[in-house]
Amino acid sequence: MLTNQSTQVDVNVVKSPIDHRQYEAFVLPNGLKVLVISDQQTDMAAAALFVNVGQFSDPFERQGLAHFLEHMLFMGTAKYPDVDAYRNYIQQHGGSSNAGTGQEHTGYHFSIDKKFLLGALERFAQFFISPLLDPKYVQQERKAVHSEYMLKIKEDSRRIREVRRKTSNPSHPFYKFSVGNNATLADFEKRPIWDDLKEFYDAEYSAERMTLSVLGAEDTETLKQMVCDLFSAVPNARRAKRPTTEQPFLPEQLATKVNIIPLAEIRSLRMQFPLPADLSLYKKHPVEMLTFLLGHEGAGSLFSHLKESGWAEALYTSDQGSEDHVLFTVRVTLTEHGLVNWEQVVNATFQYISLMKESSDLSRYYSEKKQISNINFQFQEPSRPVQSVRAAAYRMMYYPQQHVLNLSTLYDEYDDNLINEYLSLLTPDNLRVILVAPGLETNQVEPLYDTPYAISPLSQENKDSWSNTELIPSLHLPKPNRFIAANIQLKPKLEASSKPSLLLDENGVQLWHLQDPSFAVPRSRIYFGLHSVAANQNKTSRVSNQMFSLLLNDSLQEMAYPLQLAGLSFSVNSTWRGLQLYVAGYSEKQAALVADIALKIREFSANEKRFAIQKTRLIRSYKNRKTRRPINQVEYQINELINPKVISAEQALKALESLTFTDFQQFIAGYFQAGRLECMIHGNHRAEEAKQLVNETAGVLLAGMTIVDDPEVEINKMPPAKRHVFTVEVDHHDSVFWAYYQGETTDIVEQAKYLLLSHVLRTSFFTELRTNQQLGYLVWSFYDRIDRVPGLSFAIQSPVASPDVLENKVNRFLEDFYSTFSQNGSQDFTQRKQGVVAILTEKDNDLYDRSQRLERDLMLGYTDFDRNDQLVAAIENISHEDIVAFYQERLLSATVGRIVGRSFGSSVPKDVALGEPLGLQHILSALPAPFTRKRR
Repeated sequence: MLTNQSTQVDVNVVKSPIDHRQYEAFVLPNGLKVLVISDQQTDMAAAALFVNVGQFSDPFERQGLAHFLEHMLFMGTAKYPDVDAYRNYIQQHGGSSNAGTGQEHTGYHFSIDKKFLLGALERFAQFFISPLLDPKYVQQERKAVHSEYMLKIKEDSRRIREVRRKTSNPSHPFYKFSVGNNATLADFEKRPIWDDLKEFYDAEYSAERMTLSVLGAEDTETLKQMVCDLFSAVPNARRAKRPTTEQPFLPEQLATKVNIIPLAEIRSLRMQFPLPADLSLYKKHPVEMLTFLLGHEGAGSLFSHLKESGWAEALYTSDQGSEDHVLFTVRVTLTEHGLVNWEQVVNATFQYISLMKESSDLSRYYSEKKQISNINFQFQEPSRPVQSVRAAAYRMMYYPQQHVLNLSTLYDEYDDNLINEYLSLLTPDNLRVILVAPGLETNQVEPLYDTPYAISPLSQENKDSWSNTELIPSLHLPKPNRFIAANIQLKPKLEASSKPSLLLDENGVQLWHLQDPSFAVPRSRIYFGLHSVAANQNKTSRVSNQMFSLLLNDSLQEMAYPLQLAGLSFSVNSTWRGLQLYVAGYSEKQAALVADIALKIREFSANEKRFAIQKTRLIRSYKNRKTRRPINQVEYQINELINPKVISAEQALKALESLTFTDFQQFIAGYFQAGRLECMIHGNHRAEEAKQLVNETAGVLLAGMTIVDDPEVEINKMPPAKRHVFTVEVDHHDSVFWAYYQGETTDIVEQAKYLLLSHVLRTSFFTELRTNQQLGYLVWSFYDRIDRVPGLSFAIQSPVASPDVLENKVNRFLEDFYSTFSQNGSQDFTQRKQGVVAILTEKDNDLYDRSQRLERDLMLGYTDFDRNDQLVAAIENISHEDIVAFYQERLLSATVGRIVGRSFGSSVPKDVALGEPLGLQHILSALPAPFTRKRR
């Protein structure tokens, strides 16, 4: 019996037939919408709260305020004033937390060991009842927001987005700068930022604009009581959200072309059409039909034509927007030839639109989508707890509570008039062409991200041409999807095993298999590792192997798209050993699909035109690494240093630039001379079916091959008592310091100690160096395992300090924290130890989760598939005294070796930026013999 105020009438939530969870939806008297989820099988609990307030709600004179408020809510509450009280509680008990600010909403979420849900909810609820918004943290978090802005100032996605805003209606909230910085969040004369922050929170963070979802192991009645007790006090400001009456674009901003110059080598074309909002039409799917048809990649599709013409590398459709409009976008990644012919790309798009408009009946695609959606919902496994609560809380903002789980299955009768109404708006007069490429003509600069751009009207000649051109003969609408499963059934299990067993280990084939009906889904995940000696001969063979996987995926693309729509997917990836093939989804047609792909792999014949396109694409991806965040560029080089199988961008570029089509053909000719096949089949396949599938596949892939053993895994080993330093030159304002400490052995106890130590350090490292000292937005401390070799990394990207200063700060933190932890940290250690155990013992949430865990164990050579169990057993035997001694020995001792990577940002004085003249090659030559292990 609820002891709190009565809630509004409960709602019957529609769920999948195989969903074991219990749901109850209701509305608190203060207007807060709630969904509680009872999962008695879960190990982790979770909660998410969304508030219908975001960037669009910012005052024009305080842009970034909603984002700044999101930061400030983590800075303590009246009931729990310590700045790290919430984060500490979550992380001590095996959980994680985060938040994010969007255009029209801000979302907060956490996950935690199920036994501690109540304590986490108590702390979480106070964010929305009595946050301190402590003025002493205003300056610090303003710096954090500014650091986040500076962090992404050279990211092209952000630069492109800001130009899109700059060329929109200044009176529409889309125009606002969403992040905020020192200028927009400054203390104005007679109006400090704190006053605006408090006023904004009181006015906008209202219960009736919030949605909450909570998942726990308790029954729904208990969860409901928790929510009523803790969230009924969230105030309702009773201030309705003010809808905008402005259009997102002014008339002169339509029928335009926007040129943008990126920093990276990017060539893309966006065709954007503003359309009426469709939130209320969620049972009719008008915009979804447009994205489905124009985004199709099968035979006769727009993408198929652009690809065949040599103009496009990829095509995506999306329907981003807001509550008042939809921004329907067709985005094409262009080749160099496609950039020259961008007008023809737009022309082909309008021809495909004409094909859609002229079709007598699009209802069969609508029916097909409905059929697939119903099949998927029938076998819809519950998501991971935190994903479930986030999705539910977000959907409750816009859709009826009873449909938060089955939105995808809701289809009214097909409405031809409605579809045609939306199609009629896909015209040149309602189009914005956004062209992104180096060297374009520009005449303006977006000031926040220093991005050159230009906006100009489309020519009448182009508009007339795009409206009246004859249809391209190769274009046609999709044919019926022959891959939709017709005989979906869960097969009774015949074997009693709960872990994969080795079914085959002969003639170069190793098959691990587990039939697993425990999630009640007729799906399987199939993994094939085709290991070829040719793939790992030298740097040229490594990049040739990457080219092989790219060209295979390229040749299979038309087949992949309808498969994906029907609930089947596959991918072909390159590794240092060869190729990996993954097939996942409904098991009914998997055997035929694997046979088809295996034949295409074995009979692969390179096309010189596609080779040239994919080679250019791969070269560009390696070159564009230079435009990534400084912290990522340092990370790349640490990985190259430690893992001898990782090829550097410089090595790859050198090998690619000299790789000819003839060289590649010779590589393919020798690919199937020597190697072996490693397989795992998990899910809805019986043992005999798995054997037959693998034997038939091996008969194709291994035909005529000499069977060889797998090469050993090698990881370079750090020598003791050495401080190896390398410097990466990056054109960026921020500096980077990264310290990597490597384990001395690969045994399970060593792995457990490093994992546990990382959990002990993580929260305090973040709080001290990020929150208190404000050294940067990116402050990382984490367990850094490479294969079986454990390690710890500490990394900071900073706009305010040089790498030398950052290193001193990290060293001081490690010393100070050791002093506190060694003397007073026993109780905290016990809690964090329990938190790590909770993470490691968390049940697999669905078939895919379990497949990934089993495959990870297989890759690491734990063929008893019990690595987590071994880690738990080791952790339970580690005492506080053990970890204190380990801390001293591995992080503070004079015999400790470490790798230091750094980058000096432009904010660092030139005389300091010179640093130590040590490069990566110097360090590589200093490393002794590597860790090695047999694959099995």
